[in-house]
Amino acid sequence: LAELGMAYGGDLNAYTDFNQTVYTLHSPTEAPSASSPSNSPTSRETTEAPTDHPAAAADESGSNTYRCLVLLRELCFEATLEGGKDFDTEKKNVMSEEQMRNTVAYRVEKRLFDQ
Repeated sequence: LAELGMAYGGDLNAYTDFNQTVYTLHSPTEAPSASSPSNSPTSRETTEAPTDHPAAAADESGSNTYRCLVLLRELCFEATLEGGKDFDTEKKNVMSEEQMRNTVAYRVEKRLFDQ
């Protein structure tokens, strides 16, 4: 994500409802420059992508479009949670979202959609 000038949470997020999963991706249209502050790595990411990966560089026009599409494909079809800590954190997030949804209005709406 840092390579695209993005961060998880603010620029990339997802949620699941009873009838859909929604991914939000806010990306700069052009590849960030090396001096861009948002291009610095986070504790879990590095700025070096494998050079043999098809999304290792922006296309010839400098657009992030192809790289963002590859990222979305990976999120949708190749997502993994690394280590127990990530799994436990995500489990807490899912349980928290479920508790927020556990309202009378939500159950009525869900029942209407199920019909």
